[in-house]
Amino acid sequence: MNSDELKVISDNHKLWLNDIREGVKANLRYADLSYADLRYANLRYADLSYADLSYADFEFYKFPSIKLLASFSLQRLSDSLTLELMRRDAYGHPYPEKFDIWAKGGVCPYTDEDRMWFFTEKKELWKPGIPTMSDRDLIVSICKEKGWKIRNFDLG
Repeated sequence: MNSDELKVISDNHKLWLNDIREGVKANLRYADLSYADLRYANLRYADLSYADLSYADFEFYKFPSIKLLASFSLQRLSDSLTLELMRRDAYGHPYPEKFDIWAKGGVCPYTDEDRMWFFTEKKELWKPGIPTMSDRDLIVSICKEKGWKIRNFDLG
């Protein structure tokens, strides 16, 4: 998506947020926003499900939720975050043992199930176990790794 298209969507979304009838809620579902400058975009309530925000200059107005981050296409992450998210996926899956089979060359555990996270998994990292990070630590780690900022919050 180019910057002109994004500006039109953002401007209409601002009108919608201010309850002006001409405004339209932003629908950026599946949008390619990689490398986009989103620092000053108020995308509160915008649909960013499955949006590619890789390398985007992004700033949250409030501390983001797990649900919000899980809806983004996170792409590649560090090995530690990749393993954490794979374990979270397995922990929430009705048949977590399918992950062991998948790691050995079997079928994807999500053939008939909805994924909880959207990222590039790595079979070679798979080790069964429970997730080890708190939700807050996971959110902070993802934001730091992606270079996303949370306004008025020190990521440490």
